[in-house]
Amino acid sequence: RELARSVGRAVAAVHAAGFTTPDLTAKHVLVNRDTLAVTFLDWQSSARGPVGDSARTDALGALHASLAGPLATSRERLVALRAYSEHLP
Repeated sequence: RELARSVGRAVAAVHAAGFTTPDLTAKHVLVNRDTLAVTFLDWQSSARGPVGDSARTDALGALHASLAGPLATSRERLVALRAYSEHLP
């Protein structure tokens, strides 16, 4: 569950900093297995500016849809979503 929290917080931090990308998928999330630090890859299509509800929903939906079922339970996905919502300004 701590990994799910780390991913949720990391996505929230990116959005809070004013960045979004249409390609936030599981294959672009690198996790350090020792520290659970999250790094996002492939940011060529990212943009900076206000991140509205639509962009947030699209990014979270893309990440959810691209993550293979066995890699995260429904509960872990909800933990990530909760961590995301708790870390937005």
